[in-house]
Amino acid sequence: MLYIKVKSTVMNIIKKLKTKGLRISIAEMFFTRELHAIIEDLQKQDDLKQESLDRLINFINANFFLIFCLCVLITLTPLKRLDYIFIVALAWPSLILSFGHAVHQELGIYVRLYNYGKFTLGKCEYFGVGGGPYSPRKFGIKVLFEVDGVSRISCLERHSSPTLIKSEKKGDLATVAYNPDNPDENVPFIREIADVYYLRKTVPDRTN
Repeated sequence: MLYIKVKSTVMNIIKKLKTKGLRISIAEMFFTRELHAIIEDLQKQDDLKQESLDRLINFINANFFLIFCLCVLITLTPLKRLDYIFIVALAWPSLILSFGHAVHQELGIYVRLYNYGKFTLGKCEYFGVGGGPYSPRKFGIKVLFEVDGVSRISCLERHSSPTLIKSEKKGDLATVAYNPDNPDENVPFIREIADVYYLRKTVPDRTN
């Protein structure tokens, strides 16, 4: 009986997610204040690309749905009554809060620097995908670049690499997005990641 009720609830949510209003409202629960401000500013400049914002919304919703399904699986696990109540009460808020924290971290890393940072070219020092059996899609890149004659390093490491990411070799040119007021605040500009987090209509100038 419980399985049927949960399954019915999941199917209803999937149907509702197909409507634009609910799709946006779920994603916006995880938007940071900074992201709201960036969206508003780009709208004022008429530089917000709706297609890119839709990709960001779909990306958040897809990952949220995976967490939701995991919570449902935990809920359906047959356990003793007290263990069941304890695990379910702990799992739902813990997983959703950890998901929200992860989303906020990614938004904080990419959105501001990708959309308001300055771009420069550097040389790839390291690029790797795969971290063994426990992290098969782990992804990392290190780029050496210069700003005002000062050599700097831009690093990025993720537990899940973007799909079909372009492989780089040591010495290849690579783009870095950085804060012109504080170049130590930087991140490699990865096209497959920018497809989600770069929200402008204008094409970024990555030739400097």
